[in-house]
Amino acid sequence: MANLLAAKAAALTSGMAMSEQMLQVKPDQLHTYDQMYNAACVSIANEKLPAAEQLLRQARDNCRSTLREQDYTEDEIEAELSAILAQLAYVCQRQGKVEESLEYNKMILETKIAEGTVATVVANNYVAQCRSAAKQVHEQNRRLQLAADPRIEAKLFMSQRRVLAANRAIMQLRLKKASIMLYTVAREAAKRLSSHEPRWSVPYLISAAAPYCQGKRQRAVEELKRALEKQPSLSGVRLALVRLLIDAGQALPALELLDAGEQSDRPHQTDALSMAVRVYESAKRPEQAHAALDRALAHHQKAKDTKSANAVLRLRAAFRLRQGQAEGAAQDYAQLVQADPDDTEALAGLVTAYADYKSEQADQYASMLVSPPPMKRLNLDELEAHVPGLGRSSVPRQMAAAKKASKTPVQTAVSKRKRANPPAKNFDPAKQPDPERWLPKRERAGFKPKGRKRGGKAAASGGSQGVALVGGGLGGTGSARIEGRSAPIIAEHGDEDEAIKPAQTAAKAGGSKKKKGKGKGKGKW
Repeated sequence: MANLLAAKAAALTSGMAMSEQMLQVKPDQLHTYDQMYNAACVSIANEKLPAAEQLLRQARDNCRSTLREQDYTEDEIEAELSAILAQLAYVCQRQGKVEESLEYNKMILETKIAEGTVATVVANNYVAQCRSAAKQVHEQNRRLQLAADPRIEAKLFMSQRRVLAANRAIMQLRLKKASIMLYTVAREAAKRLSSHEPRWSVPYLISAAAPYCQGKRQRAVEELKRALEKQPSLSGVRLALVRLLIDAGQALPALELLDAGEQSDRPHQTDALSMAVRVYESAKRPEQAHAALDRALAHHQKAKDTKSANAVLRLRAAFRLRQGQAEGAAQDYAQLVQADPDDTEALAGLVTAYADYKSEQADQYASMLVSPPPMKRLNLDELEAHVPGLGRSSVPRQMAAAKKASKTPVQTAVSKRKRANPPAKNFDPAKQPDPERWLPKRERAGFKPKGRKRGGKAAASGGSQGVALVGGGLGGTGSARIEGRSAPIIAEHGDEDEAIKPAQTAAKAGGSKKKKGKGKGKGKW
């Protein structure tokens, strides 16, 4: 039974069509966690996500209890559970339960005991969920590169391999300060993908995104046009081209592109339909937008596709509300509320529509809405003071405050006393400060240079050669004794020491002789 269900899931995943009778599985036929897991995979391939989630939760509980009874270790149990949890995380992500899905994926990656294929798929899904976190781009890229193992990817389905390759190419474009080499790598990966999957829009979008990220928008438009000429059925490429033309202000070419795609594309898809409605509204053609919505709704109702019909009904209700058609919008929202009473978005839209012409019913449905929790201890003035920027709602309040302030007498503000600078560390108020304290030390009058050149010419002039003696001349210094000429006797006075000291100082400074070293070339000879 488990192998049969696995074969059915593989066939559906590869794109093979199967009848409803072949896909039916009775709950009483599922006894082991393998059977429950494979039945959940069949439900996922058949787009029955709530049923798949229920089966996966049953498989998780059954697997844990069964392996514990067989005395398996906790690591072995976690390794066996990793595939079930990975599939459960995917189902939760598809249904909008992002927090729970992130928790399961993070748990699998942190344990590091999952099988290689499971770890690769989980790493890819985790990176796809965290794509909004710009600060973690390099970490996510590293996680994707580590998960890229050709031996592991050979065990995956073709659809899984192409998604992994596309995500790696997109990650090259998301890296900060991406170089020309990274753009080239992304374009080459997209080219390889388009050669294998020519009817898939993603490779062409990646190839056009590389010049778009470099600021070459016209080149991106040309690449999308060339791709659309080769494959006119690429609805994703057509929508991207329409978006670029609208941003460039070319509404008429965008309309022509949409009209040309109604025959080749699937115009009843929700993304294509919302883009068409936007283009028609910007071109002031609401009749064509309404006609496109009606055709899409009739198509899905005829095919008995309730989910797609409700999505189109929601689009039409919002469009009618924007156009002022409150009664038509109320009818559409009433159908949505009848299909799902817990749909708060549809309930709020119904209240908004009834408020224009049926206030009693608006009050009745408004009472069904869950009121937000009461905010206690909230000071609006304090909140506005702490919020950066100026909001529209606070402008009238500030204008009223300014008008009120203009009527009241203006009070002069008391000027604050300026604080004096602190004094220097060695400041003495009794002494007069040095007037040259602002000059550099070298330019002050009392500056004395250090070293052997101290004093300069002034020291030389006070030495023995500069002393004038009475009766000086030949023999006056006592160096030669000539008959009849003796040194005169100088009278003693109090300034003797001052007169001798400079000469002694100069003699000491100049009297020291340099010791001659052994020079080269000067021998005994």
